[in-house]
Amino acid sequence: MSEPNFFIFYVRDLNTSCAFYEQIFERPVQRSSDHFAMLKFSHINFALWTAQQVDPTLNAPGGSTEMVITLTSTADVDQLYQKWTADGINITQPPTQLGFGYNFVARDPDGHFLRVMA
Repeated sequence: MSEPNFFIFYVRDLNTSCAFYEQIFERPVQRSSDHFAMLKFSHINFALWTAQQVDPTLNAPGGSTEMVITLTSTADVDQLYQKWTADGINITQPPTQLGFGYNFVARDPDGHFLRVMA
């Protein structure tokens, strides 16, 4: 059976987005062109593609996607929240207990949600 193993965020400025994701994931972005870059993880690849270059033409607004990063404990969530806050990452929801878990939400330069939860 097939499984998802690759996802893409459409971005306005590839250089800005590459720098942002290199900072939060502490790993280099692999650029394959002036309009496309990728981060490789153990079981999934995450790509950034300049929205103006998407083919077929993109009709959705940027920033309408959410990535979830699952951590082991609420203490880990709090620790990453403190780090991202100190690093100046745009936090839109502080650590909060919701029905599906303890989490906080940050936003990338294009407005995509980054939900960190345990």
